[in-house]
Amino acid sequence: MVLQLLQAGAESYSIKRFEALCGYSRFVGLRHVTSALVAFEAEPEDRWAALDAERQHAIADYNEDDCRATLALRDRLESLRPELAGRLGFDLAELPRPVVSEPERDGEDSEVTRLRSALLSSVPAQHLGRTPEESARALLADLLEWHRRENKPA
Repeated sequence: MVLQLLQAGAESYSIKRFEALCGYSRFVGLRHVTSALVAFEAEPEDRWAALDAERQHAIADYNEDDCRATLALRDRLESLRPELAGRLGFDLAELPRPVVSEPERDGEDSEVTRLRSALLSSVPAQHLGRTPEESARALLADLLEWHRRENKPA
């Protein structure tokens, strides 16, 4: 996550808006991958398995483009550090870097873990082919930690 690093006249701080700044050109056209992303989002169960191989590759390539664009932006910003150090009167080695503190992780609740394991013990990993009872057990197991997951973004 990048905070308070860059101000830009852009509609958003999406990586796609900064590709021109760092000289990155996508390998996968956004129009090409749109239908695959729409199909992926529309599938309520096992999204990845519901896609054909071509759409899976398109999404994987799109995600790789995002990773490469992020690296290109990082490299571009790093190339600007010496100029910033000079303007601020620092040696490059002295120029402070932001410190990111890791939030405290909640410990696993052993009772929830035990219940989850018991509920899933006879449930197949693949969604397809589950009986209604197995699907219900899997849903219940997922709901055990719903409140904890729901509080994470906050």
